Amino acid sequence: MLGFVYLILSILLGFVAVNLFFPQMKFFTETDYNGQRLDLSLCFMILPVSYTFGIIVMNWMSYIFACILSKSDTPLFLANEITMVFAIIAIGVGLFIIIRGRIITIRDIFSGVTPEEKFMFAAIAALFGFLIVKSFFVSHGQLYVGLTVFSDFTPHVSMIRSFSNMQNFPTQYSLFAGEDVKYHFMFQFLAGNLEFLGMRLDWAFNLPSFLSVMSMFSLLYVAACKITGRRAAGIITCTLLTFRSSFALFNYIASLPKGTKIFRALIDNTEFIGSTQNENWGLWNLNVYINQRHLALGVSVMLIIVMIFLPRLYESFERMKEEGGTLRNYITDSLICPEGWLPEEILPAVGAGLLLGGLGFFNGAVLLATIIVLFFIAAASHKRLEFVITAAIAGILAIIQEKVFVDGSAFSTSFRFGFLSDNGTMASSILYLVKLLGFLLPLLVVFFALTDGVKRYIMISASMLVVFAFTVSMTPDIAVNHKYIMFAVMFFDIFAADALVGMFEHPKYALRVIAGIMLFCMISTGIYDTYIIAKRNNPKNAMVNNLDAPLTAWIEQNCTKEDVFLTPNYYLSNSSNGSSILLSGAMLYTAWQYFAWSCGYDTSGRDAISAEIYGCRSLKELQQLINESGINYVVIERTNRESAEYELNEAIFEKNYPVVYTQGADLDKLTIYKVN
Repeated sequence: MLGFVYLILSILLGFVAVNLFFPQMKFFTETDYNGQRLDLSLCFMILPVSYTFGIIVMNWMSYIFACILSKSDTPLFLANEITMVFAIIAIGVGLFIIIRGRIITIRDIFSGVTPEEKFMFAAIAALFGFLIVKSFFVSHGQLYVGLTVFSDFTPHVSMIRSFSNMQNFPTQYSLFAGEDVKYHFMFQFLAGNLEFLGMRLDWAFNLPSFLSVMSMFSLLYVAACKITGRRAAGIITCTLLTFRSSFALFNYIASLPKGTKIFRALIDNTEFIGSTQNENWGLWNLNVYINQRHLALGVSVMLIIVMIFLPRLYESFERMKEEGGTLRNYITDSLICPEGWLPEEILPAVGAGLLLGGLGFFNGAVLLATIIVLFFIAAASHKRLEFVITAAIAGILAIIQEKVFVDGSAFSTSFRFGFLSDNGTMASSILYLVKLLGFLLPLLVVFFALTDGVKRYIMISASMLVVFAFTVSMTPDIAVNHKYIMFAVMFFDIFAADALVGMFEHPKYALRVIAGIMLFCMISTGIYDTYIIAKRNNPKNAMVNNLDAPLTAWIEQNCTKEDVFLTPNYYLSNSSNGSSILLSGAMLYTAWQYFAWSCGYDTSGRDAISAEIYGCRSLKELQQLINESGINYVVIERTNRESAEYELNEAIFEKNYPVVYTQGADLDKLTIYKVN
């Protein structure tokens, strides 16, 4: 029950913050960016902004107080008490001011929703609610983790349980214990805190995930409507985000052997399709939002920040248009003119900076992507100091977070041209994008050539994310750059939708037919991807684990966050010992290498030490290795006995260390030794 109260307080606190920092937002949906009447319902803006702002503020307050109180027996309990009391007071004062001043009313928020909008958001809610729940749910004490998400959910669930069970303050990465935490963990802290407050694990993870996705779609709808001036473009934009454009389906059908029954082959297939590298991971479809639950909240922040600053870009282009639109006009009337720099409103810039800076350890990639887009928007905008204020606040907060959580730098930047293209050349990169984006790419090229200056400039600003993805690597795994391309495509979808609506509204019937065919071709691969996601996440294929497993319960009752376990390279799998340990939230010396390696940790070094410990022949050397590594418990089970990396010396543990837990027998026997 308290978990639901926490979420409600977060939204109300966010609503108060929105009215404080963005007082003009009550007028935001009345017109488009060109000043034409739009009259969108305010709920599509105010509710997602309130949720996003409130969650980030409440989460950070709870976390900071928990860290301050980490020496107490129940830091999270005390932190939530303080945070919720503060929130109640702030909400009470804020709502009193809002109601007394009639700044905004409930009627203002919810009026004006059209039947088409109700249908669209009901459909989005039904689809994502189904996929989110189907990929992660609890039934009769058993946790079902879907086939398309179980790998990434290994660190997610482990971190969630490290907060709810182990009170992981100050925080360490549960799959690489004893070092700094490079992994953005605040969404996992949110879920862990909600579970601590009484929500069941699946509700604690799924509910904020669902609310974040709905916020993202709502904000994208507003952005599309304000940029294009058309509600229909907003609806098509949300459709294109849901069902990606790609040639993948057509290439797959073309690759089928001659005589194959195409429909039957499509029905029987269980794998993600696509001819680009790693596309079989579901790297570009809805599975990204089902798998990376923290992503939608970050994208919501990006959309909020961009929408807040776009009026400055439109104002600048309007002035340049009136004065001739030459480079000389830009330099004299904007770049070196005080009006081009002096801020008009400070509070929105401060609020945007706090919101963006608070995103750092929710999703660092979104923060960086937002800064990139804002930089290019600011270059052509008026009132640039507003951008500078936002960037400065966000940068300071991000640096503080990095210094607190990370030893050294959170990123290891390197130049790597070509992303996942075949040979890293310009030609192969262009071919990669053609394969990946399908009909979206030629439609964008035509629209870019025909549209006006400001829309063209927004497209250029968004395309910088593609340039970044194809040139710079921030982590050892270049594949994680796919998010920057997805962010760019989200903005591109707005202009593709604008073009399609223009074609649908054209008096020539043939052009309207072409638009319909093109839209169908653009969303067909995404629709098929969604079918595969649902099929692969059938409960029959899920990783199923007992939440009340004896091993999990023993660790929860007998261990703390200071206790480090040496284990085999665990990840979530069906009813495994490893899953039971992961679900306890225990601190692991090392787990499946990819999770820590992709964050920049030295996994090969720990792999070597693990092999030395398991195969050690000298007690003195063994104890020295254990002491230096900070390991408290050593787990020995079948995987160790069958390892090809070392020859297990189980006898040295049997003779010299007490057994604190054991289950199974013979080759399948699991034993935990207390070694420190």
